[in-house]
Amino acid sequence: MTLKKIKIIKYNGAINFWSAALSTVMLSSIAIAMLLVSCSNETKLRLPAVELTPDQIGKYQTSCAACHENEAMGAPLKGKKEAWANVFAKPFEDVMYRVINGYRGMPPLGQCFDCGEQDLRALVYYLAQEPRNSEHIKEEQ
Repeated sequence: MTLKKIKIIKYNGAINFWSAALSTVMLSSIAIAMLLVSCSNETKLRLPAVELTPDQIGKYQTSCAACHENEAMGAPLKGKKEAWANVFAKPFEDVMYRVINGYRGMPPLGQCFDCGEQDLRALVYYLAQEPRNSEHIKEEQ
């Protein structure tokens, strides 16, 4: 933070600082306080609902399920919104960059070498969405 044009006014031996920077600091503090108040313990993750095609379900089962349905693997588990909130705290382009190029223990493309970008996007959203009573499968046309 840079301070601009600080005027020092001496009055009865006391020094008072007045500046536009002071109001900037105050506004920043208020903004931070409002942000902290707006955060709650409940994770709010809003993602588009995804209906996978039968082909995408097959890709999920052969490439994603082994890691994302097994807690021991360390990958964010399917439908665990707290884990996915951490993933989606980053811009979606960064998430997709990691999916395509690999990240930590995840191999590039999640080893789904026949997945296109649309498949990968759908699979990421599918993994992050909360489980439903029945899986939504869109019929291929």
